[in-house]
Amino acid sequence: MSEALLDFIRNLYGNDRTVPLHEPRFGEEEQRAVQECLASTFVSTVGPFTPRFEKLLAEYLGCDDTVAVVNGTSALHASLKLLGAEADDLVLTQSLSFVATANAISHCGSEPVFLDVDPQTLSLCPDAVSRFLEHHCVKAEFGVLHVDTGKKVKGIVLMHTFGHPGRSHELRKIADDYGLFFLEDAAEALGSRHSSGEPVGLHGHASVFSFNGNKIITTGGGGCVVSKEPGFLKEFRHFATTAKLNVPGKFVHDRVAYNFRLPNLNAALGCAQMTHLETFLEKKRRVASTYQNFFLVQGGKFIEEPRGSRSNYWLNAVLLETTDERERLLDFLLENKVEARAVWDPLHTLPMYRHCIHDELVNTEFLGGRLLNLPSSVPSGTF
Repeated sequence: MSEALLDFIRNLYGNDRTVPLHEPRFGEEEQRAVQECLASTFVSTVGPFTPRFEKLLAEYLGCDDTVAVVNGTSALHASLKLLGAEADDLVLTQSLSFVATANAISHCGSEPVFLDVDPQTLSLCPDAVSRFLEHHCVKAEFGVLHVDTGKKVKGIVLMHTFGHPGRSHELRKIADDYGLFFLEDAAEALGSRHSSGEPVGLHGHASVFSFNGNKIITTGGGGCVVSKEPGFLKEFRHFATTAKLNVPGKFVHDRVAYNFRLPNLNAALGCAQMTHLETFLEKKRRVASTYQNFFLVQGGKFIEEPRGSRSNYWLNAVLLETTDERERLLDFLLENKVEARAVWDPLHTLPMYRHCIHDELVNTEFLGGRLLNLPSSVPSGTF
């Protein structure tokens, strides 16, 4: 399959040089927007493009507002702080994720608890969460306690892996039943939709997206927070803007806060990128379809969107039979200048998280040793 896959990818992208894993696409709109911002001299956190970008995102997602920040990790961190994650608290999440998910929890002084993923969505499994809460925790007058450590369980963080919609509705119900917060890490999932047609990222008490250079649209670096909870975004905006009060001519701040607001220059790029989002989604889904057809013939399990949902297919992935097969194929593609990559090392295996509580993680360890991501950029030209 190695030679056939190499030829397939090079034909798909029309490239006999290095094929990136996921590179952005820019056109005249992006150049005009950035030049307009430069000409205005408002390149930092003041200017019209940041609120315009936030409005475009809100309209696309069908919500009242969003708050744009410097990156997805900052969005996670500040959201967790405002949702109540504190020192020595436990936050339930998945081990099969980018490290930012657990890092944001740790930045609050809290500790991640790693639970297994659903093999269909690759995201946090509600059944695993329910089992952990039922068998290892008790409800007390002042919250949910983990029996063995006596620590409070404060919340649940779901990451929508590779942009495929996770089972967020079920997790929100569990969170509500136990009085926990529910945060959606939708960093990879802009444009994905649940089987109901609802955009991913609207079930959490807060949800975050990323606009890093490798995401489906980019602001260079950037992220945003979405919430339907009354007052949350107003508080978040204040918290992410150094908690500065609107006192003309003076610097007055009313709490310890962060300087996380997205600069106007980055937002200008994002406004232009939003005009292409639907085209990007259409082309990426066509790329996924061609991969799917390839693997039907060549073997290997292509990771498809969960039944009934509509994924943005941010990163395409194939599940190989063994870890050795995955490593051989990865090495072959890299040697031939195709930027494939293994899925993230499961977080519970990283040195700073090996001490953390976790369940058996059967699906996580199986997938972690066999998943391979393949080039997933929007093709240039007419494709």
